[in-house]
Amino acid sequence: MTQVQTMTEYEMTEQLAEKMHITLEEAKAALEAAEWNTLTATHILEQENFRRKQALDAIASENAESNPEAQPEAEAAEHVRAEAKKARRNGLKQICRAIRDLVALGNRSRFAIHRDGSQLLEMPVTVLAVLLLFSFGVAGLLAGCRYSVNGNVIGAGA
Repeated sequence: MTQVQTMTEYEMTEQLAEKMHITLEEAKAALEAAEWNTLTATHILEQENFRRKQALDAIASENAESNPEAQPEAEAAEHVRAEAKKARRNGLKQICRAIRDLVALGNRSRFAIHRDGSQLLEMPVTVLAVLLLFSFGVAGLLAGCRYSVNGNVIGAGA
């Protein structure tokens, strides 16, 4: 027995719905019309999609011919899409700038560890952040130490 023969009707419906990007109900109706032959059902659905696309294209061309104002509306819609894309790009640039500025601030600020009046270690805050990401809990190993952040601290003003 092949895999196709052992598939349940529900599995066939799910597979067709996923393949054709349609609902389960539409897939089931197509399979029933094709007597549960997935190849025939796929062919039926592709023909329906082709006919729908032709009908929509015909309606669009009729609207463009009968309504010359529709063309500027289409151009306006395209302009809105282009502006939205530009805004997304600008938003991404702002996020990248903010991250870059935060890293620069972390590089200018220093993290120091002191014990008994002497400085044991000093490093940029950015290095500390990376170390904490990769080795969470390091600060707990250094018990008995006093920690401080020196330099431009976030929120301290300019």
